[in-house]
Amino acid sequence: MDFKEIMTFMNLIKTGSYSNTAKALYISQPTATARIKALESELGIKLLKRTVKGYLPTEAGTVFAVYAGRILQIQDECFGALSQISGIRTGTIRIGTTAIGTYVVPSITAKFKKSNPQTKLFFSISNTEEAIDSLKNGLVDVVLAAYTPDTDDSDLYFKVVGYDKLVLISSAENPISKLRDIQIKDLNNENFIVREHGSNTRKIFYEWLHKNELDAHGNITEIGQTEAIYRAVTQNIGISMISTFSLRPKDENLKILDFADFPFTRQINVITRKNYKNSMPINEFIKSVEEYMNEYESLSDVQQSD
Repeated sequence: MDFKEIMTFMNLIKTGSYSNTAKALYISQPTATARIKALESELGIKLLKRTVKGYLPTEAGTVFAVYAGRILQIQDECFGALSQISGIRTGTIRIGTTAIGTYVVPSITAKFKKSNPQTKLFFSISNTEEAIDSLKNGLVDVVLAAYTPDTDDSDLYFKVVGYDKLVLISSAENPISKLRDIQIKDLNNENFIVREHGSNTRKIFYEWLHKNELDAHGNITEIGQTEAIYRAVTQNIGISMISTFSLRPKDENLKILDFADFPFTRQINVITRKNYKNSMPINEFIKSVEEYMNEYESLSDVQQSD
């Protein structure tokens, strides 16, 4: 019995479809189908049935799911225990992160490598939703993101490592950039640029736009990357909300807008599965992130006081 087959089965009973399962596990649909067939063949019994609501577990599948969940949990616990025995000097940590990671990963990696030179770090950058899904599906060991836990995250461990500030920005050519104490009415005729679905920044910005009735005029453009949004704003295509991590020092083409609701502060978390929270490599990584965030926040405070 293969762990990949078990993981595919557990994802399939959660999503109800092979296509969604394949997407969640970053495999092809034929691969997902082959894994389920191999599992059922080895066990000698049907685990799934097709219904109008999608694929559901049979009676045998329901029983198997209980044990499959335990098997995957024991697998995680085993990996965590082995990592503590082997120590931090060798090994690999797979890290999922978001747009924030684009700006902080180099500094965090440098800090981590000073004390753990033989440990490999692999980073994958996506949006928040995709990063959390990768963690839940075992594709990464830890996630660094601005993310607030929800009711489906009971099996995850969250460690607050710092804070991020979101600001409204516009082109320096936009007349609104010259205003002080901007009001909602001043934004009624503006265009806005948001991130793609799955982004925490998009979620916060879109909720703010909706609350203030600024999203009802077909004036919203969606762009999938922070750097592309940054360039679009400097070219006066619209107003957007971005993290202060992504601001470029002394960029005369862009202005932070003077608006009472901003900056908006959100937590940055390192997130892992609960049975990994005592893992020595992951705790060393958390330590490096905390050190970087403390230095960044101290520097930001000094710059604001100048």
